Amino acid sequence: MKKQKVLLLYDSAVEIVKYNAEIQSCATSFRRCNVKLFDSLHLASAEYANVDIFLTTDAQLIRTVARSDIKIRIATPLAYYMEVLSNEQFGNRLQ
Repeated sequence: MKKQKVLLLYDSAVEIVKYNAEIQSCATSFRRCNVKLFDSLHLASAEYANVDIFLTTDAQLIRTVARSDIKIRIATPLAYYMEVLSNEQFGNRLQ
C-alpha cells in the first residue's frame, strides 16, 4: 500500500531530478553540516531543482538545517499548510 502511494506521487511529479556531480557535491557539503546521508541527497536534489520549500516530518533534520548555513527553506507539511492558509486568508482581506 505504501509503495502504491509513493508511485502515485511519483506519477504526479512535474520534474524528475536525476543524480549528478553537482548534486553529489552539494550533498557532500550538507554532510559536513551533520546532515544524514540520504537527507543530504534529498536536500541537494531539492536545491538543484530550485524548489521553493523542502517539506519533511523529520524534526531532527529541521533542527540540523536551522543550525547550519544551509540556504534551502525547510518546514513541516503542517507548518507550511498553516502558512498558506494564513496567506490566503490575509490575501482575501486585501481584496
